Amino acid sequence: MIIRQDPLNGLTDQELKMPIIGMFSLVDGISVSSEDENFPIDNLNNVATHLRWQSVEDQSGDINIDISTDADTINYVAFVGHNFLGYQVSVQAYIPDSPGDFFTLIGPTDVTDSGPLILEFEEGDYEIIRVTIIGDGTRYAANMYCGLLLRMDRSVRVDQEQTPTRRGQKTDVLTGFSENGNFLGRLVRNSIYESKLSFNNIDRDFYAEEMHVWVRFFLPTVPFFLAWAPDDYPEETAYVWTTNDPIPTQNMMTRNYSLALELRGFA
Repeated sequence: MIIRQDPLNGLTDQELKMPIIGMFSLVDGISVSSEDENFPIDNLNNVATHLRWQSVEDQSGDINIDISTDADTINYVAFVGHNFLGYQVSVQAYIPDSPGDFFTLIGPTDVTDSGPLILEFEEGDYEIIRVTIIGDGTRYAANMYCGLLLRMDRSVRVDQEQTPTRRGQKTDVLTGFSENGNFLGRLVRNSIYESKLSFNNIDRDFYAEEMHVWVRFFLPTVPFFLAWAPDDYPEETAYVWTTNDPIPTQNMMTRNYSLALELRGFA
């Protein structure tokens, strides 16, 4: 799901509907108010989902995750592989030159989904972002990004059908039979999401200035957070990677680009 600062100034209603991609993880350091020695907070700062941070068992009270970045501007934090469902989260920021201490970007908000969580707030030169998970109990997460979102200038194509990223479940199942042909059961070996998102008429300047570096250097190798319709379907977020290099095509009349992202995701 995606949780946004309210109001999120500086963006039009149309821009709030555009797909967003969270790829650059610009974390310089992380500290946390509770961690199990076997599941340290440093495990969050990676792209793998088999590692994780975990608080101490049955942690009492709120947990603060403080993130320092090496970026000039950031506007989101995202988590995957978490158990924040049923908790509330809030986001605060710290700017050394501003009066006072931390100030609130996102007030306490219920987490109502166990899928990838994107916390979007106004762009700013924040030295520290503090994410608070409010409540009691053991909390964990596998991966965290913090950085600047890429906001597409076009929605996904509306003239063709597509599979939403968290609806395309693909399961690898091993089925067992006896020598007599009796059904013995099925074993799920893995489960993933598969999807394809197509974009049409991407502005030439937007592609050159905003998208090219993502497509050229990051999309082939780095998983990313994706919300394909964040305003209309805030629960349909995903943690995905491309299965092949996305190669843009150019319309010779408009000089604008089209692009398809073939995706596989963490389920």
